[in-house]
Amino acid sequence: MNTHYDIVIVGGGMVGSAIACALGNSRYQIAVIEHEYPAAFEFSQPQDLRVSALSVASETLLRNLGVWEGITSRRLCLISA
Repeated sequence: MNTHYDIVIVGGGMVGSAIACALGNSRYQIAVIEHEYPAAFEFSQPQDLRVSALSVASETLLRNLGVWEGITSRRLCLISA
């Protein structure tokens, strides 16, 4: 298989996925390389011990990409010091 990609994103985590979403409607051929496809989210899954802190700028970016509601409909918790 000989496929041409203009942009190759290595890693489909939060940043790689956000970049892929942002470029998704562009004129570029995009490839995302990820070792494992993530498991689908289920509310019955135990909460992970990892925490991601998002700034207002990150929230704005995710809103503009149309994915913020998907994040807030799953697990979102405000933390204040």
